[in-house]
Amino acid sequence: MSDHCTEHELETLCLSPDAVGTRERERMMNHLEGCLLCRELFERLQHFYRDLGESLESPPSERDILFARRLLSKRRPLLPGGRAEPGRKSDNLMETFAGVIQPSRVSVLERSLRYFREHPVRSVGA
Repeated sequence: MSDHCTEHELETLCLSPDAVGTRERERMMNHLEGCLLCRELFERLQHFYRDLGESLESPPSERDILFARRLLSKRRPLLPGGRAEPGRKSDNLMETFAGVIQPSRVSVLERSLRYFREHPVRSVGA
């Protein structure tokens, strides 16, 4: 089959099949029967969203709680000014974590390459 389903179409079919029209749903289901590539992507999407739903319903693990406490205990500078207070909650969107910007004689390309080596970029595609 040459007319593959897009990832967006498959995700819509997975999350809200009622949002897809009857004819479109039939076309996609027929395509999924004959196309191993699209069927595998659809099954991965179903598995991903099922696992996501289960993990959102389960309480955080002890490891997650300890990690969150460690993050909250660190004092970090906030925008527009001041210091973070452990345990203090705020609804102000301007209070975000910020890094210190320092002047550098190293080129942007060299800094970018160093950053990518130290912090590999990973992406998750469903």
